[in-house]
Amino acid sequence: MKNCALYRFMILGAIALTLVGCRKELDYDYDEADYVEGYRLEFEVEWELEWERSYGSSWYDNWDEAGTDHIYDYYKPLPPEGIAVILYNKDAEGNYVHSREVHIPAEGGKVTIDKSTRAILLHNDDSEYITISDLSSPHTAYATTGTNGRSFNDFHSGERSINQPDMLYGAFVELEEMEAQLGYKNTKVTLRPLVYSYLVRCPIEKNAQAIALARGAMGGMAEGVNVKDGSTNEKAATIIFECQPTSYGIGIQVFTFGVPNFSDDYYTRGDEVTGQFDVKLDMFFKNGKTMNFDFDISSQMKNQPNGGVIHLNGIEIPDEMAEGTSGFNPDVESWGEETDIDLL
Repeated sequence: MKNCALYRFMILGAIALTLVGCRKELDYDYDEADYVEGYRLEFEVEWELEWERSYGSSWYDNWDEAGTDHIYDYYKPLPPEGIAVILYNKDAEGNYVHSREVHIPAEGGKVTIDKSTRAILLHNDDSEYITISDLSSPHTAYATTGTNGRSFNDFHSGERSINQPDMLYGAFVELEEMEAQLGYKNTKVTLRPLVYSYLVRCPIEKNAQAIALARGAMGGMAEGVNVKDGSTNEKAATIIFECQPTSYGIGIQVFTFGVPNFSDDYYTRGDEVTGQFDVKLDMFFKNGKTMNFDFDISSQMKNQPNGGVIHLNGIEIPDEMAEGTSGFNPDVESWGEETDIDLL
């Protein structure tokens, strides 16, 4: 019985090794015969690691006016870990049709495509908080982020309150019809940001040490972004954030999809950003008291559709807010319960 069991184990092991070997060969070890009906692309990838895009604000050249605690490059995102490569064919009517998806390293890699591939959509595949939907066509691929359960009364009613997105990059490549060829065709591609950030700066001259916690919301921002070209539709959302202590008071780097109804082509015609944009701050003090502040930042957003610096000036904290303590616990329910809802 022991010999029979050992024999069966050896047979199963041999089969498993054969299957593993075949799978590896199919994934990586193609021979030239496999490419008679297709060809191979080798992507050379560059990342545009920018946190804001200037449309007249010129923060890079005038960084002293920003008044932050760090140099300009400190706020730049880190390179992603990998890339999703989505392949599209065309149907008889000339419409793009989703074919398949593969993944390559962040520095680039080799992808096998067939003769009918006509377009390729790329985005980083290491995002934790972003949901991408409608990938059936590159024109409809749309990225957004989850709903945040916190709400601010009478603040941009009708907008969905969303979590900050993490970094997302995208690129789109159209292919001409090509004859089948052996070997690799080098394809250079630059992935540009689809998420930008705003440095929300809130100076406090005195009694800043009395603040236990501060949270905020930025209303009127884009709810999502088109992965293909970085454009946004008219749908607005309120982005929830939590402030951090700084040398000048409190502040935060808020990640967003930019402003609604925006594209690079639209803005280069000389149009300014329109719409209502506001920031609301709730401050919780160590003595258990609270203060609320509202700021209209619409004028600051006119030439900052994709990231920039927002100044929230004029905050004064009275001495009574710094007097005494109630043993305020930053985790008490005064914050309200936060609920993250995943989008399907």
